Amino acid sequence: MPLARANEIRLFYDEAGAGRSVIFVHAYPMGRRMWAPQVAHFQRWYRVIAYDCRGFGNSEAPPTADRYSQAHSVEDLRGLCQARNIQQAAIVGLSMGGNIALHFALTHPALIAGVAICDTGAGSDDPAQFRAVTEGWARAAEVGGTAGFAAAILEHPIFAGYAARGPAEAAAMRELETFFRKIGWEA
Repeated sequence: MPLARANEIRLFYDEAGAGRSVIFVHAYPMGRRMWAPQVAHFQRWYRVIAYDCRGFGNSEAPPTADRYSQAHSVEDLRGLCQARNIQQAAIVGLSMGGNIALHFALTHPALIAGVAICDTGAGSDDPAQFRAVTEGWARAAEVGGTAGFAAAILEHPIFAGYAARGPAEAAAMRELETFFRKIGWEA
C-alpha cells in the first residue's frame, strides 16, 4: 500500500506515469478514486499522483479536531511533494481540493508549475449557510451515526446529483458509511 509520511501523518496515494508531476486533490467527502478517469488519461504524458487527504480514504485520520485545518491540509500536500521528491507540480483540485490547491499555491509558489482550481469557493460566499449545512450533518451523525451522516450528505444537491450520475457514482457515495465505520467513527 503506497503511503507517504507527510506532516506527521500517513497519506495514501496512487501514482502512475512518468514525466512532469500532476497532483490531484479530491473533493469533500470523496477520496483519490474520484480522479481515476483523469489518472488513467494523463498518466500517458505525466507523472500523476492522486492522494487521500487527511481523514479521508485510506489516509490517516487523526482523532482530534485540532489536527484538521487549512494549514494542515496545505502542509500535508507539501509533505507529499517532499516524500515523493517532487520539486514542482501542477496541482488540480476540485471543491475542497481546489481550496487546498489555492492555498498551497499561495503558500508555496516555488512548488507550483500550474494550478487548476475547479468548483471551489473562497469561503466567503455565504459562511452562515455553509455553517448551517455542516452543523446539520453533524446533528445527523449525532442522532443516526454513520448511516445518518451518509443519508444527510446524500440529501445535499451536490452529492445527490453526483450519486444520480450512475451506479459507480452512487456506490462511491454509499462507501462513505463504510469508511466512517472503518475508522471507528460512530456517534
